[in-house]
Amino acid sequence: MSHDRQLQESVLAELNWEPSITAAHIGVTAYAGVITLTSHVDTLAQKYAAENVRTLFGVIDISNQIAIKPHVDTSDMSTDIAQALYRTWYFEPEAIKVNAVGGKVILTGNVHSLHDWDVARSVAWCAPGTTVVQNEISIA
Repeated sequence: MSHDRQLQESVLAELNWEPSITAAHIGVTAYAGVITLTSHVDTLAQKYAAENVRTLFGVIDISNQIAIKPHVDTSDMSTDIAQALYRTWYFEPEAIKVNAVGGKVILTGNVHSLHDWDVARSVAWCAPGTTVVQNEISIA
């Protein structure tokens, strides 16, 4: 059995132990120690969880081509994210505007610090259905 085939089987076995993803839905190829992951998952966390195979012996690099395709209704994402931002206690309700179309979230407005900017971005990423966050918030 070739080294690449053994490595591919090791990666598949490791993915089967990852509880946050369904390994059967992840495509794995190996070539010269480089692992390519393909398919789609529901969240960014699941996409990154698949990269945990990086620690396996023989893995040189990972090409993570997994797409995020959520299975949730994204019609109320803007409202949900705006309410979540307000619940953090960092922001007034009017401080940040949220525009969400499909899974793409665009944040605009003004905050007082880089920490606040990062909190807003993190809150948007945590919303179910988020696939892209475009953070256009200004730090004033």
